[in-house]
Amino acid sequence: MPSNKKKRHSRPNAPRIGAPRKKRIDRASFEGTLPFIDNFSCTVKQVIHVGELAIVLLVLYDGSDRILKLFSPNRPSGSRNAYEFEYRAYTAMYPHLPASVPRCFGFIGLKMPLKYIHPAPGLVLPPCLATFGPTRGLVLEYLPPSEYRYITPDDAEALQDKLLPALEQALEAVHQCGVLHRDIAPRNLLISNDGTSTKILDFDNSISTLDWEIPEPIFEEEKELIRYIGIGDLSAWRLL
Repeated sequence: MPSNKKKRHSRPNAPRIGAPRKKRIDRASFEGTLPFIDNFSCTVKQVIHVGELAIVLLVLYDGSDRILKLFSPNRPSGSRNAYEFEYRAYTAMYPHLPASVPRCFGFIGLKMPLKYIHPAPGLVLPPCLATFGPTRGLVLEYLPPSEYRYITPDDAEALQDKLLPALEQALEAVHQCGVLHRDIAPRNLLISNDGTSTKILDFDNSISTLDWEIPEPIFEEEKELIRYIGIGDLSAWRLL
């Protein structure tokens, strides 16, 4: 007996968030590669953050202060591959990184991290580093407190006219590279001390058009939520 139900027609070619590309796009094939740093060695000046997925250190490397973001090889089962997310985001933006993003000087691969990462006198390294096997990381620009600070609720109230346009402009530059941040929140935003510019940090939850079909409305939604929610409520917002 034939069914009276109407057949539902799908749109197989309609791009949607979360649909991986059939073939990943290799940005390196037409723009250059995010450089690999060989023979890496550094001195740790400060432990900034220790998390399940990554450790963030202020290091002295090649005569300059840099941020070293080391990704844990022992990440919890089922958790995202934070290194892959962040590496692909910087690959999508390289070599013409937006001014709204800390510069990335390259990536590293360390078989024995403690052999190449040395603490400054009197500094104690996180114990979890001793358990690290082969790991990967990114060497990033250090933005000192004398120039940038984290956004606070006080900034939102006092600098809303300047801050929101600066943030929209910063995010638009990232979107132009085909990168969707997906974690815009005060903990991932820095503001210059004069309140005129912002920096967007931590792309370890982002996706890019190198790997995913991302329709334009999704990028617009990330910007629209900033405009209508405002800085004061950003900590409660997470896209997707």
